[in-house]
Amino acid sequence: MGIARRPVNSPEPLIACRHGSRLDDTAGGAASAPNRNQLAMRLRRVSGRVRFAGLAVLAVIVPAVASDPAASPDPFRQLNDTAIAIYQQAKSRYLAAADPVVIVGASSILIRQHGAVRRVGAIPAAYHLLKTVDHVPRSLWAALRPAIDGLDRDETWRSELTALRPRAEAVLAALPQAGLPAEAAIRDDQMLRTCLALIDGYLATGVPAPDKLQGELRALAPAVLADAAEAARAQIDAIDRDVRPWWAGLSQAERDQTFVVVLGVKTARVGNAAYGYFVNLLGSAEDSHRVVYAEGIFDEPGADGLLATLLTDRRLSLDFFADERRMERDLLADGAQARLLELFGH
Repeated sequence: MGIARRPVNSPEPLIACRHGSRLDDTAGGAASAPNRNQLAMRLRRVSGRVRFAGLAVLAVIVPAVASDPAASPDPFRQLNDTAIAIYQQAKSRYLAAADPVVIVGASSILIRQHGAVRRVGAIPAAYHLLKTVDHVPRSLWAALRPAIDGLDRDETWRSELTALRPRAEAVLAALPQAGLPAEAAIRDDQMLRTCLALIDGYLATGVPAPDKLQGELRALAPAVLADAAEAARAQIDAIDRDVRPWWAGLSQAERDQTFVVVLGVKTARVGNAAYGYFVNLLGSAEDSHRVVYAEGIFDEPGADGLLATLLTDRRLSLDFFADERRMERDLLADGAQARLLELFGH
C-alpha cells in the first residue's frame, strides 16, 4: 500500500529509498558481478509490479471520477446559466433605452437624460438641523425604554444620557445662529431645554415609571411633529425648485417615458415626501408604476438593477400573460395559493 501512494510513473526512486542499505552494500564491492545482475533483475521485476499496481489504482479511480456528478457537466445547470445570461442581456438593453430616469436619493436627486447626468434638489441645511433636534427626545426614549423593560441590566442608560447632555447643550447654544425660521428656533429652544431638564431628573432619580416617561414624551410630541412638518416643507420646496422647471421643458412623449425611483428604508415608505411629490408630478396613476419606491436600496447601481428588472419583466408579462404587472407577483403565486387552500382550506 505504501507503493500505491507514490507517483505511479516513477517507482525507481521509491525502490532505491526502501532498499537503500542493500544497494549501498553492493556498491561497496562485497557482492559479485552475478549478484549485482540478479539484483538488477529483481529491481526490474519490482518496478514492473509497481507500474502494474499504479495502473490498477488508476483503473479504479478514473471510473469513480467520471461518475461523480460534481466533476461532470450538469446540463440543467448549463442551460439555466445560459438562459439567465440571455435574460440579463435583455435587462441591460431595456435599462439603456430608459430615458429620462430620475433617482431620488437621501440628499439629492439624479436625473439621467439624453446621455447626460445632473444632480438637483439638494436637501437644505434646515431639513437636517430640524431632524437632528428631533433626535434628542427620541434618544431619551431609546436610552430609558429598554431599561424600563428590563433590557438594560448594566444601566448603560446613565452613560448614554450623560454623553447626550453636553451635545444637546451645545446645539441649544448654537440654535440662534443656525438659520432656522424664527418660529422653529423658538420651538426647538424650548424642546431642548425641556430635554436637558428631563435628563438631569432621570440621572438624579433613576429610571422613570412607564406612564411617567410616556407623559413626558407625549408633551414633546407636538414640537416633534411641527419640526417634521417644517423639514418636509423644506425638502419638497428644494425638490420643486429644481425639478419643476426641468419637467416643464419636457415634451409629452418624454414625460410619458419618465421613470422615477425613490430610494429609502421600509419604515419611511408610507407618506415619504419625495415619493409623494413625484406621484403628484407624474399623476396618481403612476403610483408604483412609473414612480417606484425602492425599499432597502440606497445607491444608483441598486436603483438601476430594480429599474432594469421592472422594465424587462413588464414587457415579458405583456407578451406572455397579457398583463403588464403579472411578474410583479411571484410567478409561483397562483399555484402556491391553490396548494395552500388545499392544505389549510382558507
